[in-house]
Amino acid sequence: MRTLITSGIAALTIGVAACGGTSTTVVPGKTGINLKVTGSNVTPANPKATKGEQVTMTITTDKDEEVHLHGYDIHFDCKADQPLSKTFTADKTGSFEMELEKTSTHLTNFDVTPS
Repeated sequence: MRTLITSGIAALTIGVAACGGTSTTVVPGKTGINLKVTGSNVTPANPKATKGEQVTMTITTDKDEEVHLHGYDIHFDCKADQPLSKTFTADKTGSFEMELEKTSTHLTNFDVTPS
């Protein structure tokens, strides 16, 4: 049974990665979110997590930028084309703005739903 579950998770992760672009990795209690910032656009829009999950958020920007996740007060000091990851616990529910700090440009919202 354990092998089947592990294989299923691996297949899901590979299936998501095979679609290209950004992804959210599905592992119980953990969420991996990969965001790509191009200019003032981010994909995917409106990343999501569930309260209590351990979130690893990876951001890649097309130029040197500081991305700020409000509500969690997490700053990503990104260098162009170099993925930067931060891991935290989604311990607050709501919709939290993500912005380019220097210009106060809104990118998206990070939504955390109750468990």
